[in-house]
Amino acid sequence: MTTYDPFSRGTHPVGVRTEYWLDEPRGRDIPVEIYYPSVDSIAGRDIDPETQDTFSSDWDPDNPARQAAVRDAPLLDGRFPVVFNVHGWAGFRREATFVATHLASHGYLVVAPDILGSTAPEVDEFFASQAGVGDETALAAHMDSIADNRRGDVPFLVQHALDTLPVADEQIGITGASYGGWTSLIGPVVAPRIKAAVPMCPGGGSTFREGRKRATTKLNKIGPIDHGVPTLMLVGSRDSMLPLFGQFELYRDLVPDTRRMVVLLDADHNHFVDNIETGHEWMRAFLDRCAETYPGTDWEVVARVCRPFDELAPEGPTEELWRGLTTAHFDAVLKSDARASALLEDRRLDRVLEDATGLATVTVRD
Repeated sequence: MTTYDPFSRGTHPVGVRTEYWLDEPRGRDIPVEIYYPSVDSIAGRDIDPETQDTFSSDWDPDNPARQAAVRDAPLLDGRFPVVFNVHGWAGFRREATFVATHLASHGYLVVAPDILGSTAPEVDEFFASQAGVGDETALAAHMDSIADNRRGDVPFLVQHALDTLPVADEQIGITGASYGGWTSLIGPVVAPRIKAAVPMCPGGGSTFREGRKRATTKLNKIGPIDHGVPTLMLVGSRDSMLPLFGQFELYRDLVPDTRRMVVLLDADHNHFVDNIETGHEWMRAFLDRCAETYPGTDWEVVARVCRPFDELAPEGPTEELWRGLTTAHFDAVLKSDARASALLEDRRLDRVLEDATGLATVTVRD
């Protein structure tokens, strides 16, 4: 039997294409990046910098970014499990291509949408409207609108994928970081056809940002997450935006025996995106901007807690860790792969992960 290895890239070359999915009743024309297994004739081109797809990153527009996929390559014949990869607040659909392309190489379709109203350029526009001293009530309303949009977008995206893509029956998963993690938690509630979730550093628990001027938002009113869908939470021990105590609150609200959480030691909030060091430095500047816009609130605490990258977990092994765990969870649940289940259920999982990546983790389970 072949040794199960979710950490290494899969056997399929990967293609990518961009589509626009129109939710006409809601007036939302949603850009989506679709990653998929492609044909053998493009093998190697997806991992060759000369033939990989390039794009402009919303976080670092001056430096073209690459993703390990070939633009508009042919789609392999067949039907595949589908995973929705949802970005966070002030994010964009191609913020975590290291996960999306890896899953596609293991035989998944991955749909990564821009959630309109919460992309990086749109959040920049919101902050521009808060010139001078910002209004925390306006920030709460901004967050509420994002929550409402995501509750509506997820069921639309799931149905549209079922209608237009070669999706295998009952094999639908969701993942994402930060607000995308929150979306992954509530996804199976608003779209019950979702059968597996990997929320990364999800919003919704208590934070440092609950100061005297902060208005409570819908983001922090999830309530018990009782959908019972198998859920693997991936979190960082030094998350400055969504600290570990809030992650444990969310874990507590999941149904026992369907939940597991892996904590990466010395990881911050942007340890879940491409080019982690670049993303982390962008976040440090973003948090300083939040603290300046909302003085006298706990944004100042968050900005102070966020440490320089050289004090945190390294980039390459972190990407390897998240790729492997995400793939293993979806393999175990969506593909009923006994080898993936055995890996995740291993009581020595932290040692297995350290052997694979060199990183220190703590696994929480029932």
